Amino acid sequence: MRKLILFSISALLFAACSSGTSSKSAQDNDTKKPLSVTIKTSNGKYVAINSSDQLLQGIESDPSKAVVFEIIEQAGGKIAIKANNGKYVISDLNSEGKLYAKSDKIGPWETFEIVPVDKTHINLKTSTGKFVCADQGYNSHLIGNRDNAAEWEQFVLDLK
Repeated sequence: MRKLILFSISALLFAACSSGTSSKSAQDNDTKKPLSVTIKTSNGKYVAINSSDQLLQGIESDPSKAVVFEIIEQAGGKIAIKANNGKYVISDLNSEGKLYAKSDKIGPWETFEIVPVDKTHINLKTSTGKFVCADQGYNSHLIGNRDNAAEWEQFVLDLK
């Protein structure tokens, strides 16, 4: 399994997603090639989707069973994340910032920023500037409600 080297994520996103012009809108992103990744949480487990409510949780021990996500470049250095159920990941402000794979389109709540921590770890920031965590005290739910990034807010993106 290859780890995404974070110091070059901008170059990778540009190379993988760019279709030749930077003036494309978010609605044109279907023509760009996304990066396919699995997401590993700070507890060493991979992100899975709860089948009943589409909530993202860091609970999968087997990397071969981890959800494969598509990282899709957006304007302004942001990204959108599309799950293998065909839905975009949303940090739902009506649900304490919990992350769900349930949105049909990319809007402000479906955009994130990747913040490099070191060569293998990243933080994810929501559109409201909150950091995403895999809250180990809350069944490793992914929640975008942290003002500061610490250990629970670190993730590894494994290229697929």
